[in-house]
Amino acid sequence: MVEEEEEEAEKVAPRSREHVTKALHLASKATLAEQVHTQNILNQLKNIYMKQIHPLEVAFNYDALNVYTITEGEIFAKPMVTVTGPWSTGKTTMLNYLLNLEETKQLYTGAEPTTSEFTILMAGEPPKTTDGMVLVTDRKKPFSSLSKYGQGFLEHLAGKEMLYE
Repeated sequence: MVEEEEEEAEKVAPRSREHVTKALHLASKATLAEQVHTQNILNQLKNIYMKQIHPLEVAFNYDALNVYTITEGEIFAKPMVTVTGPWSTGKTTMLNYLLNLEETKQLYTGAEPTTSEFTILMAGEPPKTTDGMVLVTDRKKPFSSLSKYGQGFLEHLAGKEMLYE
C-alpha cells in the first residue's frame, strides 16, 4: 500500500510554469527599436563615465582607495540575482524550476551538500565551467570587482555557462 502511494506521488505531472513566464516576462521579446534605444542609453552612460567621472577619479587618486575602475562589462551587464542560503534548503531546486532545467540535470541536486562554491550561472554556448580567476580577469564580464575578496574566495568561485532558451 505504501509503495503504491509512493509510485503515484512520483507520477504527478510537473507544476505549470506559466506563472513564472508571466511574472518574468519571458514570453515577450524587446523590439529592435527598444534594443537600439537601450544600447544608446548604455553607450551614453559609458561616455559620461569615461569623459567626466573617470578623469576625476584619476585627478583625486581614487585608485588609492579602490583598486578598480568600472569596466565596460559592468556597464553593459544584464541585471543579476543572488540566491544565498544554508546547504540543502532548495536553492538549486528552485533555480532548476525557474530555468526549466529539471529534466536536463545541468544543475545537480542531492540529499547531502553538493556544492561548496559560489556559482555564477550565465547563458552561453557551448556549455562550460570557468574558474573564478578567469571570470574576474575577463573585462567583458561584470565580475572584476570580486577580485577584492582575495584568492581564497576566487578558489571557491566558478562560472557556469549553459544553454538557455
